[in-house]
Amino acid sequence: MIRISGHSSRFVSRCMSNRSMETEDELLRETTAFWGGVHSRFEWLLDTQAHLYHHRG
Repeated sequence: MIRISGHSSRFVSRCMSNRSMETEDELLRETTAFWGGVHSRFEWLLDTQAHLYHHRG
């Protein structure tokens, strides 16, 4: 089980409820970006959330 807390926890919970097809296994699956970066889908979700938080306004 993935354990996180705070804002990230609420963000991921909302994503999971909106994207019910994604299981924990799918979130842990690693993907490679065009530029060569390799991250799990979970890491991509957290990076996206951090980027949006950075631009909060």
